[in-house]
Order: sequence, then C-alpha cells, then structure tokens
Amino acid sequence: MVAPAVAAVPEDAPIAWPAPDLSLLEDRQSALPAFPLDRLPPAWRRWTAHAAHGASAPVDHVALSLLTVAAGLVGAARRIAPSTSWSEPCVLWTALIGPPSSGKTPALATSLRLVQAIAQAQQADFDDAGNRRAAAQADQRERWKAAIKHAIRNRLPWPDMPAAPLPARPETRPLALDDAGIETLAGALQATPRGLLLTRDGSSPWLRDMVRGRGGLWLSAWSGMACSVVPKDGPPIRIDCPAVSVLGTARPDAIAAAFAGDDDSIAARFLFAWPRRPPFQALADAVPPADDAAAALARLQHLPDGPRDMPLTPEALLVLDRFRLAHYADASGLQGREAAWWGKGPGIVLRLAGVLTLLDEAMGVADMSEPAQVPAWAMQSAASLWRDYLWPHARAVLGMAGASAHHHHARLVLRWLASRSLDGVSREQVRREALAQAVNAAGADQVIELLVDAGWLHAIEQRVGSRGPLRRRWLVNPALRSAVSSPRGSGERKGPMPKAWEGEG
Repeated sequence: MVAPAVAAVPEDAPIAWPAPDLSLLEDRQSALPAFPLDRLPPAWRRWTAHAAHGASAPVDHVALSLLTVAAGLVGAARRIAPSTSWSEPCVLWTALIGPPSSGKTPALATSLRLVQAIAQAQQADFDDAGNRRAAAQADQRERWKAAIKHAIRNRLPWPDMPAAPLPARPETRPLALDDAGIETLAGALQATPRGLLLTRDGSSPWLRDMVRGRGGLWLSAWSGMACSVVPKDGPPIRIDCPAVSVLGTARPDAIAAAFAGDDDSIAARFLFAWPRRPPFQALADAVPPADDAAAALARLQHLPDGPRDMPLTPEALLVLDRFRLAHYADASGLQGREAAWWGKGPGIVLRLAGVLTLLDEAMGVADMSEPAQVPAWAMQSAASLWRDYLWPHARAVLGMAGASAHHHHARLVLRWLASRSLDGVSREQVRREALAQAVNAAGADQVIELLVDAGWLHAIEQRVGSRGPLRRRWLVNPALRSAVSSPRGSGERKGPMPKAWEGEG
C-alpha cells in the first residue's frame, strides 16, 4: 500500500505545528434545537412525550413520525388551499436521522402501532361484514328453497331467487407499505383514492434509491397528481391519485451517498430530524400514552374521500403572507441544496398546518366535525416549526451531504484520537479501530492525508526496537485535546429570517 505523500521526519525532530483546521471538528448536531412540543395540539403533546418516554426514543423522532403518519392517512383527500389556484395535499416526506441504536426505529414504531391498530379494526369490520353477508345469503337461499318446496307441493310456478339487498361489503384499503417496488406501490395506489404511507428502514439505501429512481413517479407522489407507471412487463398502470407520504430512518453516514449528484428535487422535499441522544429516563416513571390516539387517527382515515380543498381563515392567510414575505426576502442568500430546500418552505408549511388542524379536530371527539378552514394557530405553529426547528435540522443534514465521505471519516478519527488521548497513531489503528474497517488501507491513507493537510497529524519515522526497521506513524497535534473539549462553534447556521412575520392570530 502506498502511504500518503508527505515528508516524514525522525521521531525526535522538533515539530512546528500549524494552526489546525477546526472545521473538521464542527459538530453540526450538537446545538440543533429540540423539537418544540408546544407546536403540537395539546392532547398530542402529551401523547408524544409519553410515547417517547416509554420507547426510550427522542421526542423529535416520535413527533415527526406522528405528523407523517397522520399525513399518510389523509393524503390527497384534503388539499390545503390558500387561493383558488394553489393547493397542497397532506403529504409529508420525513427522514429520521441518527446513528445505530439511537431510538429511530422505536420512535417510528410508536405511530406505526396506531396504524396497525386501525388496519386490524378495518380487517375486523371487513370480516364481520363478510360473515353478516354470508349469513344473509344463506338465509335467502333457505327461504328460496322453502318457497320452491311450497310451489312443488301446490303445483305452482317456481319462484325466482329473491333479490333482496345484502349487507354492503366494506372496502379494505392499504394504509401503509414497507415495499418500495414500483409495481407493488402502483398496485396499492390503484386500490386507494387518497394515497398511503410508505415506511422505510435504514438498513437499506432507500434514500439513495429514491434519488436515483423514477423521479417522475416520486414527484407525482409528492403532489398527488395523476401519473402512469410502466412496469417491466405489462401495459402502463394509470394512477389517479399517487399521493405517498414517506417515513424512514437513516444513519448520518448514509446522507452523503444518498444525495450525491446535482439533482436536489428529492432532498428538497424531505423533513429531517437529527436529535441528540435523549437523557436517561426510568421506565418505572413512564406514563402510558393515551389509548384514544388510534381512534383519533382512524377518524382521519374515515374522512370522506376527496379531493376536497380546505381554505385558510382570513387570519391564517395573514400569517401565511407574513411568513412568505420574510421567506422571500431571505431566499437570495442561499445556494445549492439549501436554496432548493428553502424554496419548498411555503408549500410544506401549508401541509403541516393542514395536518395539525386535522389532528387537533380528531383527538377526543367521537363524532369528528371536519374543520372547514385552517385556523391561524395552526398556520402559526407550522411556520414556526418549519423555521425554528426543521430549517436548522435540514441545514445540518444537507451540510453532511455536501461534505465528502473522507471529511466524515476524518471527523470520526479526530474524535477517536481525542477520546483516547493518543499522542501518535498508525495507519492500521486508524483503519481498524477508529473507523472499524469502514475503509480499506488506501482509504485510510486518504483520510490520514486529509488530516495531515489540515494540521492535525504529522508523519514521523519510528524505529521498532533498537535495531528494527523504520515504520511510519503519525503524531497527533497536542491542540486536539483542548479543541475537542471546547470546540469552535456547533455548525448550526440559523437562517436570518426574523420573527416579524408572526403577528397575532
């Protein structure tokens, strides 16, 4: 293997360390805001907090899972319409970001259990209706047989089979899928007039597959507009309402590979949550989440099929316009992925406001009175949630996408070196211990070269024993310990948008 092309010096030679590149230590996650529970309707705040405690999962992931699941149940049945020429379906795409064993999957499961309860109740209703229908058919047949016997005995014409109406057979619609195969997805969408929820697990490169897959289908799934899918075998499949909400988990180190390339159309539509590890909480103190949450989400699923537009109240429209004005003013300073994500802000705020409105109406009311309009409080909460929480998290995640894998690995190596207070390191230590063999020897050389160029490592020739051969090792800049204990900045770059748009209402 070829070692990095840097000049090595004897072990005892004095070293004039340069000022190291502190940007490699910036932790984009450390100062990201926590999810603002007060932006959820009151009953759902309590449910989210209790569910997160019981699952030992971040509140952020539980809250975003809830919003996305609710969106998946409503889909294109309701479109949020601030004007007659602009409407947005209740469709959300969410990626829960975190390292392995950080609570992503348990958080996602808190809301999926509610969907499973709805699906089980739907199947039970279907089975019960089927049994009642079969019993009614059997009763009709027995009555007809008796009428035939009577006609035979009395030499009368045989009666026709009675045409009495039978109990209706309820529809069973797919609510959620975990298979993103195009044919499977298209077939499921044909069976539902409002769309569905697609869940994805971080063990597969699902984000990358979405970005590199059939962009036309995914953009139709985002907008809820009709499209056709051409399978590998067979005629085109027409989908009148392909609305698909997406909820998945992903590791931070998968982001750069997923969003590599110049097409930002998929990444710009995702909501990201990348919370810190939650503090320990004893399960003995956990309060079970309210058991009426599944019934509340079922009310969303039972809303009459649409599409039906939900306009904004005059006060909500005023909040939206104030947000759009500030949003427009701050768009000019952004570029690339950040500009693409920022540009989707008003539409996503409308979708969030619609979901918040419907969630609020559904909870705790057996006979849900469907809201006629989106109120100002929902628009205010959605706009604040987007600006104060979702924007910083998206910026941090998209920043990872812009950094190379070598930068990510270099950051891991620096953290590993600092945690062990090492003065020197070998290439095999970097590859096997710091990076857990995530790279080969050549990859370790590239990471080391990056750290040398950044002023964190310095190559030396070190003799093995008194007469052994010289071997190359790398000294660690002594400034690393203090830099890690007090890093420069957090990497969070909050947008300049002021709060002037908020107003009252």
